[in-house]
Amino acid sequence: MLEVGGLKLNKYNPSAFSFYQYLIILIAGLVSMFILNISIGMTGTPIIFIILGLSTLFITLIIYNPKLWIYSVVLVSGVFSSTTGGGVSAIDIVFSIYLNIFLYLWIIWQIFIKKEKLINTKTEWFFFSFFILTTLTLINVLYESTVFFEWIREFSLLSLMLLYFPMKKYFTTHKDVVRLLIIFTITLLFADLLQFYIYKQILSNITYAYEVGSTIRNNTYMYVIGSTFSCLFVFYQKETKYRFLVAIIMILTLGALTSTFARIFWAAAFVNILIIFILLNTKEKIRFISYFVGSVLVAYIIASIFFGDIFKFVVWAIQSRFESTSQGVEDISAISRFEEWKVVVEKIKESPFLGKGFGALFTFRNPITGKMNYSSVIHNSFLHFFFRIGIPLTLMFFGLFGVIFVKSIFYSIKLKIDIFYKILMIGTFLSVISLLITGMFTMTFIFRDTLIINAILFFLVNYVEVNYKNKVLN
Repeated sequence: MLEVGGLKLNKYNPSAFSFYQYLIILIAGLVSMFILNISIGMTGTPIIFIILGLSTLFITLIIYNPKLWIYSVVLVSGVFSSTTGGGVSAIDIVFSIYLNIFLYLWIIWQIFIKKEKLINTKTEWFFFSFFILTTLTLINVLYESTVFFEWIREFSLLSLMLLYFPMKKYFTTHKDVVRLLIIFTITLLFADLLQFYIYKQILSNITYAYEVGSTIRNNTYMYVIGSTFSCLFVFYQKETKYRFLVAIIMILTLGALTSTFARIFWAAAFVNILIIFILLNTKEKIRFISYFVGSVLVAYIIASIFFGDIFKFVVWAIQSRFESTSQGVEDISAISRFEEWKVVVEKIKESPFLGKGFGALFTFRNPITGKMNYSSVIHNSFLHFFFRIGIPLTLMFFGLFGVIFVKSIFYSIKLKIDIFYKILMIGTFLSVISLLITGMFTMTFIFRDTLIINAILFFLVNYVEVNYKNKVLN
């Protein structure tokens, strides 16, 4: 308490705020920042200065307590990963400043100003060294057709995985982990509802039945991870009301995933759920089947009401996607991928050690259109990195996922009493499996939602490892 002239006042101390106070401030601050972004073109409007003042206050708070900043990054990740597209919009610039610049300044502050030991393990040295060595590919800006701006753009996206370090520093208790998961759940639900809304808007403007399969494919990895973890926690929760709540989240997320018509992500979710089923005991398997049947029926009823008369066309589009998938290597999209990969492999041979650099372009004849494609998109994450940064750095990058995969399996076996963290470790190694499956046909590893989620996964493994070794966890 602060006493002034006999009057007792509460001392302003943001570090003592409750989680819900932080959440309210966080949402209010983010809303004000995005309104500022929208209204910035209204020159001379007084509201700009009001919003700028609120944004400045919010930024002051997150500097004072970086936990709030990390929570906000996770909270906006659903929006951030939904703003992909050609070119760079104003909101992309705002996100870049808010996510990347803050992150880089924090790392510089910790290492050079506070002189704190940021890196504690060999894995972390390996992790941090990868990003330092990756800057060597800037050489390609001088000798290849890679545009410097495109290099910066892709590197800044990839470096979001460095969010692991502030998470590790500030999230040190069980409550911190739970709060982080709550924030991610809010983000997931927002992304679910946004996906439904956008798809509904698309359906309202279609002319032909085949257009029902036309949709956006943002947050696909988030939906796979969300459905995987929610499926796991359905069996972790002991109270019926919480189990029911988690089941609703799972249904909504699976519905959002279905509406993306991203078949490889459907496959990843199916594999994860199948593995979960295998891991369950006999009693839980029976419960799983009943939940699954009930969830499908509920989802079917909700979707039929939500989409109305056009629902039969949605079902037809889903069936069509499954049928085309059953064609395997004869599917025209698969043939297109193979032609693309052949060209990329030849390009990798030209520069196997440093690659062509982030943002590098290539051309190939697309069998779907019969025309030459000039593209930077490679529908294979492994070839993407081999092509961009060369073989040695790519092996370093994927080696990191090999480490967390092995560690998450190890601790999922070792943990007996702390079921909560056992569930998180099972979910983590299933997430890596999802990356491997989807990475074969997409650029999953460089997706916006993937990078922030991977930082969380790395943090969860580190948290469990540290507490297990300190005998905090069994």
